[in-house]
Amino acid sequence: MSKYELQTRLNRVSLSSANAQQDLVTILLALRATAAQDWIIKEVGDLIAHRFDKDAGAISSNVQSLVLAFNFFKGLLDRTLSPAEIAAGLAHLVDRLEPICETALGMPYARAKSRIAHIGRKVSGHNGMSVLFKYPLNSTDEGLVRRLFSVDYGGELFDENELYGQFLSACRARDLDTDICESSSHLKRMLTLYVISLFHGLTIKAGDISCRVMGGYMTPPGQTKSIGVFTHYIWDGIPVYLPVFRTYTSLEGNCDPALMYLEGKLDFWDTLPLEISPDGILQLLEP
Repeated sequence: MSKYELQTRLNRVSLSSANAQQDLVTILLALRATAAQDWIIKEVGDLIAHRFDKDAGAISSNVQSLVLAFNFFKGLLDRTLSPAEIAAGLAHLVDRLEPICETALGMPYARAKSRIAHIGRKVSGHNGMSVLFKYPLNSTDEGLVRRLFSVDYGGELFDENELYGQFLSACRARDLDTDICESSSHLKRMLTLYVISLFHGLTIKAGDISCRVMGGYMTPPGQTKSIGVFTHYIWDGIPVYLPVFRTYTSLEGNCDPALMYLEGKLDFWDTLPLEISPDGILQLLEP
């Protein structure tokens, strides 16, 4: 597709809801070639091109990683882990925190990875959630282990600001002019709603677990209801909801009334297909 046609569609969807979904599909498919391999915006384009159950990609990897973390904690509670399994579990927790390691653990990922390998060689067993060591840990290593057991491992994979930033960067890599996009919030809203509709109802595979991706909303503490995307699966008989896509977009003015009946702190829409309506709101796909 020519640069002129892509620019025309980018300008149009920045200003108008008419044909927004069709324009976004075309642009996102074109951006697959210029988006970085590990960017979520590339996975969005891949999902448009190959709409089938996923067993690879960032979302699947995130769920697989979370399942491993949960299984590690369950093994500690069940008192069933060997020293080698504990060491491997600690190392996995550090790996899962790589993007936020400095904030969560107080040190760069490379250093945390090196320290946890050293700590792992000292593991002698465990007493429930308390890991036991052959030798006392120094204060730095003791603090690292303590932080590993106090972090939330179920955070969202990305948010709408990150998604939009990657979208604009991929557009610039195609030598598209993004000035009009940066001066208008309309495109960001359309992109957010479209990605929600794209992920909603998707089934992904994480090892032997099959997870349903579902759009709905959440109410963060002290904030208003905002639309989000979550994975739902059953872990050891317990329903688990993993946030995937965090937005700051409210239901009001962005969703059809049929999607605004939910009442809880966290709830989901039925797995019926969604689309962007001609007037730019999220709605159930019309038959």
